[in-house]
Formats: sequence, C-alpha cells, structure tokens
Amino acid sequence: MRISALVLLILGMCIVRPAFADGQEYRTNTGPNGADFSGVALGVDAGVALGSAGGGNTSGPAGGLHVGYNFQAAHIVGGAEIDTMLGSIKTGGLGSASFSQNNLSSARVKGGYAFGDILGYGTVGWGYSMAH
Repeated sequence: MRISALVLLILGMCIVRPAFADGQEYRTNTGPNGADFSGVALGVDAGVALGSAGGGNTSGPAGGLHVGYNFQAAHIVGGAEIDTMLGSIKTGGLGSASFSQNNLSSARVKGGYAFGDILGYGTVGWGYSMAH
C-alpha cells in the first residue's frame, strides 16, 4: 500500500504545473553563457550494492525513481527532491544471522550557486531504509 501511495504522489508531482497570469512560464535570465537550472527533474536510478556489514558481505541490485524541482534567482539555486529505490540487497557469511534490505528512500532540500554552466550545491534531508 505504501508503494502505490508513493507512485501516486510522484505521478501527481509530474502533472502539476504552476499557472502564470500572462500564460508564459517564468525563466530566470542568468546572462550570457549562464545555464538555467530551474524546473522539474525526473530520473531513473539503478545500482548494485557491494560492501560489508557486521563481518558479512552485502550485495544485490537496486533500482528506482527520483523527482525534484529547482528554482533559480540570478545565480542562487534552491530546490527539493525525493527518491525511492527497491532492491534485493542481502548478506552472506554471517553464520545463522541474515540481513535483507528491500527499500531505500530519501527526501531532501538543496541549495547552491550556478557558476555559468556548472551548479555547485549541497543537500540536507531525511533517509529511510526497510531492512530485516
């Protein structure tokens, strides 16, 4: 049930667009050779876990989606992002104990500065993992 609610939230965020009085979308003019980092960002994440935990090796695939939005005023950029990944990350070599991680999710805000076509930024947020 949690995953279906998250999928609906992500789809809703993709459909929602701001309304402007003149019908034109606002874009920041960052000057010549300056990139505009404002707008919606959508993406697919894929990865493999390789490492160790408590003396056992961990490994397994993980994949998911992320969505975010940035706004820009001159060279200052701010925004927010959420992501979720489903996976099958497991341990081996812990004797009778086992570890399995099925979900990795995070939500964060970010702020940064646009140096022409390069964006330097930092994030702070919340992470969640479902393991058993």
